[in-house]
Amino acid sequence: MPDGGPGVSVYLHYPYCKSKCTYCSFTKFLVPADGIQHSRLEDALLTDLEASLSLHVDDLVPAGSDDHSAAQDAIVPPGEPLRRRIHSVYFGGGTPSLARPEMVARVLQRVQDLGMTPSQLEVTLEANPTSVEASKLRAFKAAGINRLSLGVQSLDPDALRFLGRDHSAKEALEAIETALDVFDNVSLDFIWGRPGQTVAAWERELQQVTALGASHLSLYQLTVERGTPLFKQVQKHPQLMPGEDEIADLFEATRHVASLGGYEQYEVSSFYGVESSTFKMFSNGASLDSLLAPKSDELRELERCGLLTVEMDAEGIITAVLLAIAGKDFVLTASDDTSARSIVVMKRGEDKSVELTKHSLMLYSGESGDTVQFAEYIQRNVRLYGIRHSIELSPNAVASFTRREMAESLRSRNPYHVNVLIAGVSPKTGVPELYWIDYISNMCKLNFAAHGYASYFCLSTMDRYWRDDLTVEEAKALMRKCLEELRTRFVGNLPNFFVKVVDANGIHTTEL
Repeated sequence: MPDGGPGVSVYLHYPYCKSKCTYCSFTKFLVPADGIQHSRLEDALLTDLEASLSLHVDDLVPAGSDDHSAAQDAIVPPGEPLRRRIHSVYFGGGTPSLARPEMVARVLQRVQDLGMTPSQLEVTLEANPTSVEASKLRAFKAAGINRLSLGVQSLDPDALRFLGRDHSAKEALEAIETALDVFDNVSLDFIWGRPGQTVAAWERELQQVTALGASHLSLYQLTVERGTPLFKQVQKHPQLMPGEDEIADLFEATRHVASLGGYEQYEVSSFYGVESSTFKMFSNGASLDSLLAPKSDELRELERCGLLTVEMDAEGIITAVLLAIAGKDFVLTASDDTSARSIVVMKRGEDKSVELTKHSLMLYSGESGDTVQFAEYIQRNVRLYGIRHSIELSPNAVASFTRREMAESLRSRNPYHVNVLIAGVSPKTGVPELYWIDYISNMCKLNFAAHGYASYFCLSTMDRYWRDDLTVEEAKALMRKCLEELRTRFVGNLPNFFVKVVDANGIHTTEL
């Protein structure tokens, strides 16, 4: 099929709302008294869609250019259309969840007719968390929606009234629960910088939000737009809105709490969960050892990103070895017990791991002073958080916090020189999680991982034998293969290893 040049994303604006929010300046209309004329509106959207996606071969010629070769190459037989590549479809508004699910199906069919779409086309629907709209979510999914953006804005009743929202906090939580049950990909919208909002109150609210398990968060600062009821209110009472210092404190609190909750910031107001498909696009991979085994696609991705760190002591002799394998419902770890300086063994029996929570373990390597200081700092802060909030942080939250602290240290005069593996099991779902973090704060979620020169010898073996349904005994057998390869081929003498298992019952020392 002829390719109509660069791809596009399709945005369809649904103009109706049940009520008008005090801060919203988007184009919207209240639902008419006699109801929405769905068929007429859908026909209009489809007509506009067809006009927008129609592509003439002359559109491929850059403005002001005399080069028509692209257009000539794109000329197609009579009756066969020239089609754009379409990356994604987004239904925004307004409140598009007021529409009929049939509208989604009609639009997507027309998109497929007019364009070239991938097999996994992302289709997003904005929705309000009212009980009536939540009841339609399964029908929207059946029509083709695979990502939901839920406009919650706040879980505080007073704030919801101030913002003019037409749902309660209870309705919002129930709608979120329904959405997470129906969709694998859910984004939640919240607004901060509200009148009278304190940092402590926002932190408590955001902690509740991050614990819900959405794959994405949009955390917007409340802005005062001309022509809105909020604009008129602030003109009369300028002191209503927080000052610049308060906004700065709220923004820092937003980033900090989101990071602790397992969310990575990629735009000013946008955060993705490390369990989301967005994160996973960058987190597959394991080995750079082309000599020991062929590379899978996952390994090539890791090589492309450069996610491999070799740990050296002051004289350049590579010593520390950290290994981990995620299994069916556990993570198996191994770390050598040798403390060395240059070519001299200083002592044996050093455990290079520290328990962060009941279900999270950190393995570390690097400069001896840095490793102990950094590990204790992370451990004490994670435990303090648990004591203050009576919440056990998930492994992804622990890993995000660790990475953030590593990144902050890079900006200081004395950055930590520490490489880390975070191994754990989610206390909520029981799913095993393994995170690789290096001293320049790169982070990757993996199925198996290593730090140190051992990665050149062991990762290819892991890549060959790893399966997602490994039992503990099978993982131990794989770890024995790795250590045997290391002892056979590595010049250093590492006779002993601390081996631990992290599962739903906690952290246990074991033998291979």
